[in-house]
Amino acid sequence: LSGSSPTLMYQWFKDNEPISGATSQFYTINSATDESAGAYHQEVTGVCNTARGQAIVVTVNNPDATITISGTTLSVTEVAGASYR
Repeated sequence: LSGSSPTLMYQWFKDNEPISGATSQFYTINSATDESAGAYHQEVTGVCNTARGQAIVVTVNNPDATITISGTTLSVTEVAGASYR
């Protein structure tokens, strides 16, 4: 290789189903609804293999919260808007 970093590919899943178009390092749910609740995880594929992240279970308590998930961390713009474990 000519010194370039390997390319990583990302895919997000909700309840073990791939989320269409969710192929970046972060996944954001804008204006969360009851349907946004579920178990989310990310798979990262590199040159040699694919790694699956631990699932994060999201519960929406207040619709319209903005939720951003990165790997195994979660950020909630409106803290009262969602919970996770």
